[in-house]
Amino acid sequence: GSRELVLRDPGGAERTVTALGRPWEDQDLVPWGGTFRPNGWLDDLGADDIYYVNLAGQVSPDEPEVYDAVVDAIVALEDGQKLVLDMRDYPALNYYELERHLHTETYTTPQFWFPTWTGPDAFELVEDSWSFSPESEVWTGPIAILMSNKSVSSAENVAQMLDYLPNVTVVGQLSACTNGTVTSFWLPGNVSLTFTAMRLRNPDGSEFHGIGVVPDVEVTPSPAQFAAGEDPELQAAVDVLQGG
Repeated sequence: GSRELVLRDPGGAERTVTALGRPWEDQDLVPWGGTFRPNGWLDDLGADDIYYVNLAGQVSPDEPEVYDAVVDAIVALEDGQKLVLDMRDYPALNYYELERHLHTETYTTPQFWFPTWTGPDAFELVEDSWSFSPESEVWTGPIAILMSNKSVSSAENVAQMLDYLPNVTVVGQLSACTNGTVTSFWLPGNVSLTFTAMRLRNPDGSEFHGIGVVPDVEVTPSPAQFAAGEDPELQAAVDVLQGG
């Protein structure tokens, strides 16, 4: 059906709109926290020396040919060129393997601490993490990672393993601060609740929950920019990489 809604803009002006019902599948037509911009050079932004990789699953699905194309583009970058990794949406590619092309030394995942009961009064947090060695072809040039306040779980995982590198700048907004396996259960009244039931820490052991991936350059799109389809976060990443 439809519903009449009164909307108030940030300046206080009101208008009435008719909201029409849409099928559930239409949610996939709207980016979760970023954009559906395809992978490629940012020529249209005056940045033909910057290659853009959108790790959102809708743009870079978990398919071998897509993974190979992304890796080939990254390792083919030359001196003086730069890289933007857009992690404002949810990734699908095997980013653990992808990041082997972005590290020069062995690196580890975040620390996953699993709450474990071994008896009625025996409880402990069991830590698990694993390490990766770099690939033979590695990109060490300037990298900007785009994050949004909807960058959650695996999206945060990507940045946690990169944001401490000296050649990486995080641009955008504070991430959702909720990486870790999701636990779900039902409450009376047919209410479903999900939460992160594990303790998750950064690779160096520092706390993550409630802190998240903190941007080096904070950018929050205005309502007008969002409505106009503008992307000030991406533009800020371009400015950072070009020294603006």
